[in-house]
Amino acid sequence: MEKIKLVIWDLDETFWNGTLSEEGIQPIESNISLIKELCDRGIMNSIVSKNDFEQAKEKLIELGVWDYFVFPVIGWKPKGPAIVDIINRSQLRAPNVLFIDDNHGNLEEAKYYSKTLHVMEPSGISSILSHNAFKGKDDRIHSRLSQYKVLEKKFESSLSYDDNLNFLADSKIVIEKISGNDLFSYVDRIHELLERTNQLNFTKIRSSKEEILNLIEDDNFHTMLIKVSDKFGDYGVAGIVSLNLQKNELRHFTFSCRILNLGVDQFLYASLGFPKINIVPEVAVTLDNSHPDWISEVEKHSKPNIENKKDSELIFFKGGCDLGQMTFYLKNKGFRFVEETNYVSANNFPIHQEHSQVLLDSKLLSEENKLYFQSSDFIPFVDSQFYDSDFFSRKYSAVVYSVLMDYTNDLYIHKKTGSKLPFGGYYRRWTDEENDNEIIQTYQKMNIPITKKQLLDFRREFEFYGPISPLEFKSNLLKIREFVDDHTKLIFVNGAEVEPPNNIEKNALSRHKIMNAALDEFIENTKNTYLLDVRNIVTSSDQLSNNIRHYKREAYQNLSGDLLQLLNSILDINVNENIDYLSVLKSKVISNKVLRIIYRKIKKVGV
Repeated sequence: MEKIKLVIWDLDETFWNGTLSEEGIQPIESNISLIKELCDRGIMNSIVSKNDFEQAKEKLIELGVWDYFVFPVIGWKPKGPAIVDIINRSQLRAPNVLFIDDNHGNLEEAKYYSKTLHVMEPSGISSILSHNAFKGKDDRIHSRLSQYKVLEKKFESSLSYDDNLNFLADSKIVIEKISGNDLFSYVDRIHELLERTNQLNFTKIRSSKEEILNLIEDDNFHTMLIKVSDKFGDYGVAGIVSLNLQKNELRHFTFSCRILNLGVDQFLYASLGFPKINIVPEVAVTLDNSHPDWISEVEKHSKPNIENKKDSELIFFKGGCDLGQMTFYLKNKGFRFVEETNYVSANNFPIHQEHSQVLLDSKLLSEENKLYFQSSDFIPFVDSQFYDSDFFSRKYSAVVYSVLMDYTNDLYIHKKTGSKLPFGGYYRRWTDEENDNEIIQTYQKMNIPITKKQLLDFRREFEFYGPISPLEFKSNLLKIREFVDDHTKLIFVNGAEVEPPNNIEKNALSRHKIMNAALDEFIENTKNTYLLDVRNIVTSSDQLSNNIRHYKREAYQNLSGDLLQLLNSILDINVNENIDYLSVLKSKVISNKVLRIIYRKIKKVGV
């Protein structure tokens, strides 16, 4: 079985038990969970069912799964042709599609119309997730589902046009070319396009990441990525083109199937003057000598003047409230800021939600578990806003993220669900009964009532896990990097490596050293990530205030200066035109990828 990209479901006695139009139905919870998991893996779901459309839609909405399906066909039409239509609308091949139905006759009909289609009876559903064909790719942000929803919207709109060319002309298709040093940020995407794409991979030449890097640097090739959008949505980076200038021959001419039938491939082929190309079958379209006139091209915006560029940059700050001392010094520099820091709940309890575990749970934890933790009175450090964050909800030019809570907090594991909650650290474990009186007295001084019953209930529900390990920390950061928009610069703020000002945090220095090392390693090996290094600024305990995480005003002023220089470099706004690039190269502030580009520029001009 080839990789499955789409599962088409029958409803009655397949997706659910019973017949909707007769005795009613009983949901199958495992099937509901399955379509959500498939979607998280980038595998789409559709429906072909003989039912009343509105009745079935209402039931699927009630079950909370309607939006997980694309191109559903619910009616009284024959299933074979309907499946062919769905495959065509989805721009897929039958070998990448599975149809599930309890009626053997329907399965045979489907195979008659689509001979290479995979079919299955409901008894085989339980084996799906463990089968290699359904491995998919991590897509918990549902980008693939969003792309298919765009295709769905386009199809519905196209039905009102008699002529496909009129429809394409009204779609307002726009392409943008990415080339030069900008390509270094997209090596992973280029590799993915070349390795995973077949239908619109004209030359079928696969390349390793090292080969891609060499190709980008080769002056004998004109290499560019193609971004595509239309009035229905943004398809993102959807093509790679590489032309051998000496031979006038295309080495790579590859596009994502999401832009199939838009004419982008023919437009580019014509714009390059119809160069030589060795087409390796099978390819879903045929190149010819036509010049599509329904596509427009926008030039990548040339560098605007400094002030306009700065005014367009939106920076998101996530961390402790002390970050506000940094943004104070960045005001009136032309940047726009969004700050998300710790706060005090309605019951006066200090709430920290910046631990990497909380950020990931804001996206991945079930709503049921969130509600349980938020509504349990024995977890006062989790309130109704605990899982609310704008970290992933918008596109930012840069995100500045202080990870000090990962350095500090302990983790507690919920015994029933295995979910982890970060809280406290270094002392007074909430699961140790001998700490009850000290905990109660401490919060009484803060006018926060904590009772023995709350602590007892907490112990019954949770067990102590300890601080996050460096390995888990790096794993969480990698997931966060994957969930943040590819173009957003992710800047981490690490911890100081000096003796803390009190004995309570006696292990803080060693902990900071371990976690800083893990963060250094992560940034070294991860694209589009950078470091604002506190170690370069806070070099003495005298620069601390009440603990190892809080610094005196001068330190924040100096950190702000380093951050401004970093933002100038990675956002290419260059407010300070006299930045010493050689000294930047010697620091660990910028990732290896950026260092590599800067080094080439310096080498080229002979600095």
